[in-house]
Amino acid sequence: MHHVDLGLFKYQITYAHEFLKLYGGQTAVDKMNQHFSEIPRFKGLKIFHNGIDNIKQMTANEFRNLMKVSVFVMDGILKDVNSVKDYKITELFVLWNEMCMKKSQQKAS
Repeated sequence: MHHVDLGLFKYQITYAHEFLKLYGGQTAVDKMNQHFSEIPRFKGLKIFHNGIDNIKQMTANEFRNLMKVSVFVMDGILKDVNSVKDYKITELFVLWNEMCMKKSQQKAS
């Protein structure tokens, strides 16, 4: 994945963090970190036991792993507070992953 894409994804994660904090408070941010830590082990996938508090020190490979699980992590965090906002933040990550898949398919052809 290109360095620019990873930088944009870092911005997206930071945006999601602030979005969750704005609409769900610290509880929503804690829930996001909890979801990251609950991702089951899978060969070749980094697990974020402590959430993503150390985002400034993440490597490109760690961002790739974040992309793989981000949709599942975000889904449902705000459903009890605001189902529309919950859908929007989840859809943001769905669209990102679709864009990345299309981009990689274009490079392969």
